[in-house]
Order: sequence, then C-alpha cells, then structure tokens
Amino acid sequence: MRGPLILIWIALLLFSSCGNDQGNIFHVDIINPLDEGSDISLVQVSSGSFLMGSTLFPAFTVSTFGVPYVTYNPERPVHSVTVQGFKISTREITQEQYKAVTGVNPSKYFGFSDMPVEQVTWEQAAAFCNKLSETTGLEALYNLSTWECDFSRNGYRLPTEAEWEYACRAGVPGEYGTVGSQEGLSQIAWYTANSDHTPHQAAALSDNAAGLYDMQGNVWEWCNDWFTIYHCNSQADPRGPANGQFRAARGGSWASTAEDCRVAARKALDPKLGNYTVGFRIVRR
Repeated sequence: MRGPLILIWIALLLFSSCGNDQGNIFHVDIINPLDEGSDISLVQVSSGSFLMGSTLFPAFTVSTFGVPYVTYNPERPVHSVTVQGFKISTREITQEQYKAVTGVNPSKYFGFSDMPVEQVTWEQAAAFCNKLSETTGLEALYNLSTWECDFSRNGYRLPTEAEWEYACRAGVPGEYGTVGSQEGLSQIAWYTANSDHTPHQAAALSDNAAGLYDMQGNVWEWCNDWFTIYHCNSQADPRGPANGQFRAARGGSWASTAEDCRVAARKALDPKLGNYTVGFRIVRR
C-alpha cells in the first residue's frame, strides 16, 4: 500500500545578535510558501542565548502539616539558556497533517482540516514524529517502549521547553513576546477573550517575530521534557530530567486566560492522557 506523501518546506530564519533596546532581531526569509494540504512548513531558528522563565508571579510556599518545606514557582528562577539552531514547524500540526501520517483524527473539534489536531497524548505526538521521520527517510528518535528520545538522530521530535520558549520569545523581551503586552495578545493568540470557546484554524492570526503561528493560544503544545523545577545555573540545551510523572506543555489554549498564554507559562500534564485543548508542533536539527 502506498504511504502518505508529506512535503516538508524549509524556510530560513536569520538571527542577528546586534544589541539594541528591542532585544535580538529575527529576520525571516520564506523560500517556499506554505502550500494547501498536508505539507509541513518549518523555519530555521539560529543558535543563541536567552533568559528563560519569569519573575512576574512570586514564589509560594508548600507546607506539610503547617510546616513550610519548599518555596516554589514553576517559572522561577530566571536563568540563562543557550540553544543550538533547530527547525520548527510554523504551525501547530493540523488535523489533516496528523491524519495523513497516522490515518486517524482523534480531535473533538473538527470541520476544517487545517484546525490543530487535539486530544493527542504526548505518546501519540511522539509516535507521530517517528512515523513522519520514517515516511520522509529520516531516523526515528523515540523508543516506543521507554519513550526515551535519541537526540543524536536526524528525524523529527517534540521541542524541548528551552527550544519552545526561545522560539516563542523570538528575541523580544517581556511576558507576551512579539506583541509586548496583554493588550496586544488577540493579534496572535486565540484565548478566552476572543476564541468564542473553540479552537480555530491554524495560522488565522498574525505570526510572531520568528514567523511562527499560534505559539500562544489555540492549543497547548506538548514539549519533549519531563516537567521539573528550574535550576538557577546557566545551561546549554537543557532537555529536562531522564524520567518523571508529567510532561511539559506550553503556550496556553483557546480556553486559557491571558496569563497562561505568556511566553514563560508552563503546564504539567499526564503523557498518557489527551485533552481537547492540547496539540503539538515539531522540530528537527
């Protein structure tokens, strides 16, 4: 039986590290436009460093029997992170793209084939990456028994939290990235203020400074990492712990408040459970 034909268009993203009041500047040169159908478009994000996390909200103390034992905030401390260059899909994986690779569409909300796929578990998202890699002649990264990711291979995978936040910030400082403040969030994100209680077609709003659509809002996006607290030391390409209970998700959704759509906002989710507010996008090195 003939397998699905998936075309991967690559766009070049040039990064300039020249300092100014606006932070790092990203320049996008789209070589091939996003075609209709199941094609997947990616941009190349150049390597660089940024400050990961947020101090917007204070840490809170967790207590046992009234005795405080840990002070915690999942976005703290802000710490310096360096990432290598990577390619990232310009849109959340759509229902049409997911079905073209897997043969199924698990989504609750459908009607437009270019709506983001949702109700996908972390494990299903990882399996999609493997299938897409194999379909396009690349090496699969995920062990489907242990779910370990072999970063030395050349196929597709989910972004690390560091890669995701770096691409979402796109060199723009602040809590809301490209739009600068909560007041401008509706320009790039579907969330409670404008979503009408439903997800929307991918790339219907403006892109961010890196040429990426729906990084904030529409659906939460699975990341590769097991969810864990941050550490204060500088890190290069952090990938999270080797194991854990929950996987990280980023970006907020159509059902989220503006605060959950901030560039540093994080969510811990069961990797075996899907949700109609959760989807994903892919990366490759």
